[in-house]
Amino acid sequence: MAMVHLDPQAAARLAERMFVFRGMTPDEARTVADHLVGANLAGHDSHGYVRVIRYWYAVEDGGIVPRTDGVALLDAGSMLLVDAQQGPGQWVTARWTARAIERARSQGLALLALRRSAHLGRVGHYAEMAADAGLVSMHWVNVAGSFLVAPFGGTQRMLSTAPVAVGVPRPRAGAEGADRFAGGVHVILDFATALVAEGKLLVAAKKRATMPFDALIAPDGSTSGDPAVLYGPTVHDEAPDNTVGAGAIMAFGGLLAGGHKGSGLAAMCELLGGVLTGTGIATDDGPVRNGMLSVFIDPAKLDPEGRFDAEVARFVEGLRDSRPVPGVERVMVAGDPERRAREARRREGFPMPDTAWTEIAALARRAGIPDTDIDATVRRTA
Repeated sequence: MAMVHLDPQAAARLAERMFVFRGMTPDEARTVADHLVGANLAGHDSHGYVRVIRYWYAVEDGGIVPRTDGVALLDAGSMLLVDAQQGPGQWVTARWTARAIERARSQGLALLALRRSAHLGRVGHYAEMAADAGLVSMHWVNVAGSFLVAPFGGTQRMLSTAPVAVGVPRPRAGAEGADRFAGGVHVILDFATALVAEGKLLVAAKKRATMPFDALIAPDGSTSGDPAVLYGPTVHDEAPDNTVGAGAIMAFGGLLAGGHKGSGLAAMCELLGGVLTGTGIATDDGPVRNGMLSVFIDPAKLDPEGRFDAEVARFVEGLRDSRPVPGVERVMVAGDPERRAREARRREGFPMPDTAWTEIAALARRAGIPDTDIDATVRRTA
């Protein structure tokens, strides 16, 4: 499959102009576009630029409601309950995450329950925001109105892809003061409880490829890596419809012994991110929407001896220095793959299937953007 490599800055500005054309404010459009490109730079292509196509049509069908900041339904000291009102997910979530971070820094602890957000993007981004502020954070997310995953032992779609993220801050080497954590080498765990994020299947569909492993299960219990199991005959459409296919994604662990653990964690995301926030569960009707329950903790409040940072460093470096299996250069810690990807992709641009890029370029022309600006977004082809 032919690929193009896009210049990160040019790609972000192109998407920003497209989203403004679709009705977002410049601030909303810039935040969403920067987040998508940031996901690509971190190596999470499933939550990156390929989503420009889906967001374009989501504005059209009400899945994203531009010019929406969200509203606090409960503001009780360390607790915030926010209705995002189907606003642009990255915009609304970042705004309220920043407010919850302020509460945690002043009170030691904060909880943010976010309901009814449009797709809020790479969840690890919000864990990174908290870590840059020196906070530990935990994030439980569901996708109401989007049931794509079969529970362990079943073939019927009942669960969302249900992401989880946890962040532990680490200060910059030699840095001091309140901002010493900004840009630190944080420990950031970020994954979908599905065996594969739906966006990765979307990327594979755009490449006209199959997954390198069986991530899907058909109604008869057979497994497959073909995105058509999820998208059916729409698999190669501009915006493949994941409600059409007869099969489901498996929870992580698949059918192996221990596969029930991914399914169980996904169920907890539905209960915490969906039910507790008031967003609803995967099998509910209505527009696709995210719910997220986030907890923010200031470790300094629990660490009067001042040992937390050093103990985190001792543990993390111990993991990295532990004996690797043959063929592995060094054991990695959560957050390391993203850092490696950023270093490479900032130099080389980030890859995208040329079929997806062709669709994005066509939409950009519909937004009145000149071909010279569109063409300048491409760094190279391969």
